[in-house]
Amino acid sequence: MGADRTLLWLSPDPEQSLPSLTLADRWHLVPIDLNQPPNVRSVPPVPRVGVLDLQNYDSERLPWLEEWLVALSPTTWVGLTSQSPYDEPSLGTLIGTYCADYHTLPLDLPRLDTVLGHLWGMADLQARLAEGHKASLQRHALAGDSPRIHQTRTLLQRFAQTLEPVLIHGASGTGKEAAARFLHDHSPVSHGPFATINCAALPSSLSDDALLEHEPGTGVGSVDSAHGGSLLLQAVDELTLEQQPALLGLFQDEPGAAGHQRDIRIIATCTHPLDALVRAGRFRSDVYYRLAGLEIQLPLLSERLEDIPTLLELFFDALPDARRHPPRRLDESAMRALLLHDWPGNLRELSNRLRQAVLLSDRRTISTNDLGLTPHPPGQYEGLSLDQFRARAEQQAVSCSLALTHNNVSAAARLLDISRVSMYRLMEKHRTYRG
Repeated sequence: MGADRTLLWLSPDPEQSLPSLTLADRWHLVPIDLNQPPNVRSVPPVPRVGVLDLQNYDSERLPWLEEWLVALSPTTWVGLTSQSPYDEPSLGTLIGTYCADYHTLPLDLPRLDTVLGHLWGMADLQARLAEGHKASLQRHALAGDSPRIHQTRTLLQRFAQTLEPVLIHGASGTGKEAAARFLHDHSPVSHGPFATINCAALPSSLSDDALLEHEPGTGVGSVDSAHGGSLLLQAVDELTLEQQPALLGLFQDEPGAAGHQRDIRIIATCTHPLDALVRAGRFRSDVYYRLAGLEIQLPLLSERLEDIPTLLELFFDALPDARRHPPRRLDESAMRALLLHDWPGNLRELSNRLRQAVLLSDRRTISTNDLGLTPHPPGQYEGLSLDQFRARAEQQAVSCSLALTHNNVSAAARLLDISRVSMYRLMEKHRTYRG
C-alpha cells in the first residue's frame, strides 16, 4: 500500500487543516472545500475513506455539509474534532450518524494513519466483493441529479437520522432495497447488523413466536439477529390478514429471545401502497400505522429520465472488463430509444436490456437492436420535444396536487397557484380525473 490509496479531506478550509507531512507520503490526499456546493465528478471512485474536519464545529457555517456527505456516499469517515462529541449534542449526532471513528485534537498522525489504514482495507474488501457481482443498477438506484431522485435522497437522509419505522413503497424495479440499505448505512445503528425478512416467503400460519423467536432453518429468524441494527421487512404488502398480527410484537417493548430488550430499527418495503390496501380491507390499520411512522415513495424511471446517462456510466463501469477495454457507448439512435421508452420495468428493465446489449454486441458501440427497443429515426422526436416535456410536467403537477389535496380541485389549484378554471382545463387536457 502507499500513495495509491485515496484519502478525502472534507473541510471548510482544507488547505489550512490538511497535514502535509506523513499522510501525504502514504495517501493520495484529495482536499474538498465544504464551502462549495457538492461536485463529485473529480473525486476518485471507491474504495474511499475520508477525514471529516469538524474543528470548531458550527452547523450554521457549514450549509453544504450534509449534501456533501450524501453525494460522497459510500465513504468511510473519521471525524476530526477539537472537542468531545459528548459535550455538543449536534456534533455527537453528526459523528454518530456518519463516522466510523473520531479523533480528538491534538492530532496524532500515526494513530490516525493506523485507523484510516484499517478502514481503507475493509472498504477495499467490500468494493472487490461488490465488483465480483453481476453488473446491476439496483445498487445504484439512488444515483443521478434529477429533481425527483435528489428529493428522494434528501428525504432518506432526514429519515435515517431517526430510529422511527420507515415504509418505502414503489413500483417493481425502482430500488426499494437500495433505499432501505441507504437508511441503515446513514443511521445511528449503521454499525449494527442489517437483517432481512422476505414476507412473501413466510409460512401461512405465522405466529408471534415463529416470527419473533423463530427456529433455526425456518428462514424466519432474522428478528433477534437484527438487535442493535436494522430489520428490513421486504414485500410487507404480501402478508395475509392472518399473518399481519405477528408484526405487532416488533413494536412492543418486550425482551427478545435472549432476554434483552430489542433495539431494532424497522424498515418495510411494499409495491402496493398500504393505505390503499387498508381502505380495501386487505391490510390491518393497526399494523399499517405502526409500520408507516415515516413514508417515502420511490420515483419511476420514466419520472427521472435525465438520470439515464449517469446510470449508463455506472453500469458500464461495473462490467468485469471495464478497466481493460475502452468504455462502451450508445449510438445516437440507441440513446434516443432509451429516452422515448416508457420503462414499465424501471431500473431492473434498464439493467436487463443493457446486459443483453453487452452480450449481443461484439462492438464497443451499442445499437437500438442490441437493446431490443424500437428504433426512432431522426426527425421523429415526438417524445423529446419541448412541448412533450412541458405536457409531461403539467400532467405530473396536476396528478400530484390532486393526490396531496385528496382530489379537492380548489385546494389543488391553490397549490399550483392557478384558477379553478385553469385547473379543470388542465385536467381535461391530460385526461386526469378525480379517483
